[in-house]
Amino acid sequence: MTNFNNNQNCAGPKSLRQNYPLRWRVSLTPHFSGVGARIGETKTVSTVFRNGGAACRIRREKTVKTVLHPPRLWITSLKRGVNETLTRSINPLKRAVNANAGASLRLAFLGFALAFTASPAHAKLNVVATLPDFGAIAQEIGGDKIKVTTIARGTEDQHFVDARPSFIRVLNQADVLIEGGAELEIGWLPRLVEGARNGKILSDAQGHVILSRVIRLLEVPTGPVDRSMGDVHPLGNPHFSLDPANGKNIASALVETFSRLDRANASFYEANLKRFEQRMDKKLPEWAKLLEPYRGTNVAT
Repeated sequence: MTNFNNNQNCAGPKSLRQNYPLRWRVSLTPHFSGVGARIGETKTVSTVFRNGGAACRIRREKTVKTVLHPPRLWITSLKRGVNETLTRSINPLKRAVNANAGASLRLAFLGFALAFTASPAHAKLNVVATLPDFGAIAQEIGGDKIKVTTIARGTEDQHFVDARPSFIRVLNQADVLIEGGAELEIGWLPRLVEGARNGKILSDAQGHVILSRVIRLLEVPTGPVDRSMGDVHPLGNPHFSLDPANGKNIASALVETFSRLDRANASFYEANLKRFEQRMDKKLPEWAKLLEPYRGTNVAT
């Protein structure tokens, strides 16, 4: 049973105060009738409505049994005179609403439909490179189709990069991880990859590029290797990016990975590879001529 106790200061006809809402709001959450009561209990609840600006109070008291209702849709409109809340069940709509509410309802459902059915713009590949050298070549190949993040700085020892927690978040969002391999990053990268919990960049995943697999490594030990021998690379010298000629092999490996993950832009990556190789073929003889006077010279860095 519903009773209305009207304040004597209320102005205007009772039907106006009860039936014309000032504001509706949107909510898609399940709710309980009978606030503060357990499911199945009965409880008396009351609701107070205010006539905007006036001293009017409309109190509605009702004894209810607490039950779990399906989600309800609340709509917003600011074109009415008295503040009251109307609810409508989503499925089915139990009561029709006036013209303004109907328009708002249609717009609300249209917005939800567009939000869930509109096709998103083609997202860039999120590429993470362990070293600046790898990141630079990735950018040459990927252009504006990828976003490149580099973990290590050029001034850091590549074997001993500080594995900061922020790198875990970066790797968690990566589509591609580029590493040198040959145990170059073994002291810090595995822990970051494990912490990132990203299946796209695990060691056997399509998005994990290990460049040492496409490079002919130098200084590969031919006998047993142990700690007593000092700083020895058991799989060969992993600093292959110091040789500019290896840049073409690195670029080819990246094109293969980018094209596999982003087939729509495969021709774009192939075209960038051709331009990159043409530039390298032009620059390599120039660099070789420039360094020829220093052939055989011992260099300390």
